[in-house]
Amino acid sequence: MGLRKIIKPERLNTGDTIGIISPASPIFKEKLDKGINYLKNLGFNVKLGRHVYGERGYLSGTDEERASDLHELFSDNSVKAVFCSRGGYGSIRILKYIDFELIKKNPKIFVGFSDLTALEISMLAKNGLVTFYGPTIAEDLDNEIDYSGFDLLLKIISFETNSYKVDISDYNIIKEGKSTGILIGGCLSVFSSLLGSDYFPDLKDAIIFLEDTNEEPYRIDRYLSQLRLCGIFNKACGLIFGKFTRCESKEKDYKGPNVDEIIDDTASNLDIPVIKNLSFGHIKGKITIPVGIKATINTDKMYLSFDENAVI
Repeated sequence: MGLRKIIKPERLNTGDTIGIISPASPIFKEKLDKGINYLKNLGFNVKLGRHVYGERGYLSGTDEERASDLHELFSDNSVKAVFCSRGGYGSIRILKYIDFELIKKNPKIFVGFSDLTALEISMLAKNGLVTFYGPTIAEDLDNEIDYSGFDLLLKIISFETNSYKVDISDYNIIKEGKSTGILIGGCLSVFSSLLGSDYFPDLKDAIIFLEDTNEEPYRIDRYLSQLRLCGIFNKACGLIFGKFTRCESKEKDYKGPNVDEIIDDTASNLDIPVIKNLSFGHIKGKITIPVGIKATINTDKMYLSFDENAVI
């Protein structure tokens, strides 16, 4: 399990260059092109990874090709931030090819969600880089709702806000309390898949955030049970569940618990604040969660706050 020592990337300014890679599944060119145009209209320059439009079955290229794009953009001094085109599947396959020392020497803003969880928590585990669980370019820049979520991301990574509070009064409080810890998490199925590896971060006093999509309720139960059996929740000081989209059972006569009930059951024996249905995950207009910074859950005053800058 990786040690936690935080490195913050430099802020992003208008006119800077954003690099885009496809470290997981292939993308539809027209969707990525639309996102690229949006970035350019905001005043950013764009540099693409060599294999950003690649396609090799359900991957956007070989493991080595996708890792090389990550290396190239992190080592390019003209690139200030690296965004992912989309998630899908395949990020976990390139971990063994990544030069984490190169990333440590060239820390940059890194943004993505879903399958990109594997890259973000491994960067935290291996070199302490703060990353951003937020929008992808091809999948999250196609309507005004997504633009509003992207606007929040830009504020966080351009230093326009040194603190941010999420009003949690409209969400479900499962367990009350107040706690301060380090935000660590992502897509539940990907997060769980790294347990026991050298790419999994230290979760002592962490506020763990989790979401997922297209999973049967019994699989969500299995992932959460795995985390519980490994003692993960006993190390945490807070737990946040996002949106679990398209996670209803596909079985016509299913009579088992739904995801909300599974989450409630998971939290029932925990003595830490737990909230659910926060607006992050596989949804439009998602909020961005910095991975690796200090945050506070306060169910009495109904807020989740980011307590420090995520960039320098």
